[in-house]
Amino acid sequence: MNPPKNTNHRHYKSSFIINTAIGTLMLLLSAASYVLEVLYPALRGTLAWWFMFTAVVSLFIASLHYSKYLSLLGTNTAAAQPANFRRTSTVRWFGLPLYDICFQQDPNNPRMPAIAKGVLAVGVRARGVVAAGVEARGVFAFGVLSIGVVSVGVCSIGLVLAGGTLALAPIAFGVQAIGLVAAGVSAIGWKVLFSVG
Repeated sequence: MNPPKNTNHRHYKSSFIINTAIGTLMLLLSAASYVLEVLYPALRGTLAWWFMFTAVVSLFIASLHYSKYLSLLGTNTAAAQPANFRRTSTVRWFGLPLYDICFQQDPNNPRMPAIAKGVLAVGVRARGVVAAGVEARGVFAFGVLSIGVVSVGVCSIGLVLAGGTLALAPIAFGVQAIGLVAAGVSAIGWKVLFSVG
């Protein structure tokens, strides 16, 4: 039988994983319903906000449970220390590995995270055809700071399309959208599909 502390930290870990999955699914549904609201004006304001509200609540609960999980583990355990993780494909395509998943420190500069480079790059800093991370650059970029041809993230700059809290591209959508064609809460552009403010 597991001691209560062990059971509690497992409970918080599983709750974190479940709430993160639900929050991510709700964010995807919110993006899809946002597109439906743009295409069908009669639906404006009815779909996306409910999914967004659920996503924010789920991700907030996930963050609380993750911090509780870390505090139950304790600071002296090896599990609380930052782990190094890197998986790189041996198969190459156009000189890049097929995938590179990297969560470790840069050996040249230990204060910075290492860069994941590949066709599919996932990491804190990611560069690739499809890049996902805190700082992502690629053809399809997803992350907090994302720069690419098609870019989605908190602060996104796109060559063709960008979406997020701050989006800058020829076709932009988000809270603050700036582009030739723009849609969002505060949209600035030549053709504004809709703007609240």
